[in-house]
Amino acid sequence: EATIKKYIQDQEKEDILKDKLSVKEYFAPF
Repeated sequence: EATIKKYIQDQEKEDILKDKLSVKEYFAPF
């Protein structure tokens, strides 16, 4: 169970990083 929680947390971190990157890409042209 602990490993599953850790896996979910890692996935959430990756999603947050991807969101930040996509936001940067979105605002980059301006």
